[in-house]
Amino acid sequence: IIYMIWALGSTHDFSFHGANRGQATVNLMGSPPSIPDMEDHDHIDLVMPNVSMVREETDLDPTNSFICSYFDMEVLGENMGFTFDGKVHMVGYEPVITEGNRKFLHHMTLFSCEGYVQQLDDSHLYHQKVIPGCTNMPPGCESFLGGWAVGNTNTVYPPNVGVPIGEGKRWLIMQMHYYNPDMAEGVYDSSGLRAYVTNDLRPIDAGVMSFAVGVRTGQHAPLP
Repeated sequence: IIYMIWALGSTHDFSFHGANRGQATVNLMGSPPSIPDMEDHDHIDLVMPNVSMVREETDLDPTNSFICSYFDMEVLGENMGFTFDGKVHMVGYEPVITEGNRKFLHHMTLFSCEGYVQQLDDSHLYHQKVIPGCTNMPPGCESFLGGWAVGNTNTVYPPNVGVPIGEGKRWLIMQMHYYNPDMAEGVYDSSGLRAYVTNDLRPIDAGVMSFAVGVRTGQHAPLP
């Protein structure tokens, strides 16, 4: 399976391609797989709490805002019988997009706050706390779990595979990248991911390995 990001233009110049862009998953080894029905699984909605798209970092491009929201595993698991000390598997996820806001969404990424790279101070955290200036991920929240970008639909893992969450890591965090080239005012958003989870653990824990990615200076080539 190959994940492609594509854009169409009339020249070889690098530039913003407006609506002529997207993302696609291509299976070069066989016919497209059928997408399993996830309705039999419990789900948690990891959505932004009606946030304004205004970028707090006034020294950066105001048309590209990065906004984060924390999610407390204790709160998420109240009605499903799990706590952050236990382990559950995320077996798939799909986007939840606020009506009329699809045109503003660039991508969203979900992380677990494990404190591996830098110690996590969670004394100030609460469920759905918003960070309106979140170009760089907060310290301690660097473990990537999944994401969505323009052109994608949903993600479903094989029946013997799940992404582990919990295991003593209480906090999840969603980073949203909004693109507002016309600087439309008064726009609020509650988009995010619907994650399908199960207490019936699967044999294999999924993981993510990333190369040459990041939003900090020095982690990528200058954008055109």
